[in-house]
Amino acid sequence: MNFCYKDTELTSSVNKKTAFINLVSDHFSTSSFEQWDPHLETRPIIMNVNEFQNLLDHGAHEFLNNNLEEVNNILLHLYDIFVIPDIDLKNYSELFQTSFFCSRILLYLKEESYLPIVPFFVQLCIEIIAHGNNPSFCSYIEGSYSIIETLMVVRNRYFYIPKYKDVIPLISLLCYNIYYFYGENIVNQTTEIYALQQLFLEEQNEPYIFLPMINILRNLSISDDSTNRNFFEFIKIANDHENPQVVEYSMWCLYFWFKNSWNYAASFIKKEFVKPLSKKIKEPENEIILTIALYIYSYLWFVEDDEQNLLVSQCFPYENVLQLIFHSNSEIVSLVLVNINNCISISHFYMSFFISKGIIPYILQYAQEGQINVKNEAGYLLATIFSNARNGEIDEFKNVKVLSILCELCTIDDKDLIFVMIETFLRFIQEDQGIIQLFLSLDFQNELTFLSEQYNESEIGEMIDRLLTIVSQFIQQQE
Repeated sequence: MNFCYKDTELTSSVNKKTAFINLVSDHFSTSSFEQWDPHLETRPIIMNVNEFQNLLDHGAHEFLNNNLEEVNNILLHLYDIFVIPDIDLKNYSELFQTSFFCSRILLYLKEESYLPIVPFFVQLCIEIIAHGNNPSFCSYIEGSYSIIETLMVVRNRYFYIPKYKDVIPLISLLCYNIYYFYGENIVNQTTEIYALQQLFLEEQNEPYIFLPMINILRNLSISDDSTNRNFFEFIKIANDHENPQVVEYSMWCLYFWFKNSWNYAASFIKKEFVKPLSKKIKEPENEIILTIALYIYSYLWFVEDDEQNLLVSQCFPYENVLQLIFHSNSEIVSLVLVNINNCISISHFYMSFFISKGIIPYILQYAQEGQINVKNEAGYLLATIFSNARNGEIDEFKNVKVLSILCELCTIDDKDLIFVMIETFLRFIQEDQGIIQLFLSLDFQNELTFLSEQYNESEIGEMIDRLLTIVSQFIQQQE
C-alpha cells in the first residue's frame, strides 16, 4: 500500500501563544471581572528597572501586611506592563521570578484566605509566559513551587464558590501554558485528565476546560489503555455538544491524540466513532472542524483489521469529498488528496470509482499550479494512480503534457515525492518503451543526472541511475 500521510501540524490560533490575550479579554469583557480587560485602560509607559524593582518590593510589603486589595492592584499594574506588545521584557520577567513578592504568593496561594488574589496572579503568569514563550518561568513556578498541584487544588475550590466560577477559564489558560512543558509528568503522576473530564461533565458549557488537555496531548504519546479508553468516552460526549467551541476544542484534542498516539487507536475505531467523524466532513460546523476531521480520517485508512477497514471505507463520504477538491482552503484540499490517496491504496475498486468521476485532470492541474502543500499531495496521488492503474485506465494521460508535470514535481525538494515519481517513470517505461521518446523530447536527462549526484549511494540514487541507464540504452539502439 502507498499510504502517503505525512507528519505535519495543522495551522490554527490554538497553536499560537498570541491567542491568549484575546481569549482572556473575550471571556472577561462581559463578566464581573471587567477590570481585567487589557483594552479598558490606556497602556502605561514601561517603567525602568529600578521602578519595577520598587514595585515588587512594595508588593512584598503589602503581602506581608495581608493587604490583599493593594496586592491585587500591584498585580494588575504588573499585568499591564506584560501585555505591552513588541517589547523585550525578559529582564522584568526574571526580576519578578526571583522576587520575594512572587515567592510569597506561590508559597501561600493554596491557602483559602488567599483565594481573592488568585485570579490576578494567574492572569499575570499567563502574560509572562505568553509574552516570550517563557519556559524558564514555567520551570521555576513548577519546579520550585509545584504550581500544577496548586492550580488543581485552587480550581477545585473555586468550582464550588458561585461568585468565583468565572476564574476557572483563567486557571485553564494558565494550565494550557504550563502543560505544554509538563504533559508527560501530568499524565504519569496525576489524575488531571480525569479531573478535567469531570469538570466538563459538571459544567458542560465550559470550552476552556479543553485547553489544558490540548497541551497535555500536544507532544505526548499515551500508551495506557484505561487512560485512552476514558479519553475516547469523554471526547464522544464533547463532540456531540451544542456549543461549537466545545466541539472545536475537543476536535483539537483528538487531533493531537491521533498525531502522537495513533499506534494505540485500533480498539477505538468503531462505528460510534467513525460515523460521527464522517458527519463532520459532510456537515462541518466550520472549516477548522472540517480540517481536523479530514486529518483524523486520513489515519483511519491504516487500520489492519478487515472489519474496521470495511467500516472506514463504508463511512467515508465520497461524494462530499469529491466536492471538497474545489475548496478555496489549500489545507483542506491537501487533506482531501491525502484521504483519496489512502483510500485508493486500499482497493482498486475505489481507484476505479475516483477515475470514473474524472478527478485526474483536476489533480494534474493542482500538481502544476497548486500551492506547495497541494502540489506535493497531488504528486503523491498521481503516483499512486499511475502505479496501480490497470490496462487502459490511464492511457489517455501518457502524453508529453502529463509527463512534463511529473518531471516538474521532481524539482520539488521532497525526497519521498521524488522517489515515487521515479518509481512511476520506471513503471511507465516497463509498460511502454515509447515513453522514453517523450522523456527525450522534454530534455529531462540533465535534471536526472543532477538528482543522481544529489542522492548518490542511496536507494533513490540507484533508481535514478537505473532510469538513466534505460534511457541511454534506448538512445544507443536508436543510433
